[in-house]
Amino acid sequence: MDFDNGRSRPDIIASIDDLPIDDNSFDAIIASEVLEHTFYLDKAISEMKRVAKNGAFIYISTPFMLGEHGVPYDFQRLTRYKYHQLFKNDEIVLLRETNYSPATIFFIANVCW
Repeated sequence: MDFDNGRSRPDIIASIDDLPIDDNSFDAIIASEVLEHTFYLDKAISEMKRVAKNGAFIYISTPFMLGEHGVPYDFQRLTRYKYHQLFKNDEIVLLRETNYSPATIFFIANVCW
């Protein structure tokens, strides 16, 4: 699934915050580098939960470039605190941060050049 037919060859064109999919359809959902692009984060999470079967695996990956501040109320860039809030009623199997300085430098270099 994608939101733009020009970017890939998706089976479904849709926004993550309004999925045209039946409830309880998937055993696994992957949202890689997606959630930072939605204006309606709570709706996107709600839609993923709606289309996931009970006990489904949901894998989410989002970039995080700047350090956390105002802990634990730093929700603007999907920090670990925001993920815990979004999934507070669900089982979190693993929540791992993978950001480190070399990745940040690589990201900035790619964006600027």
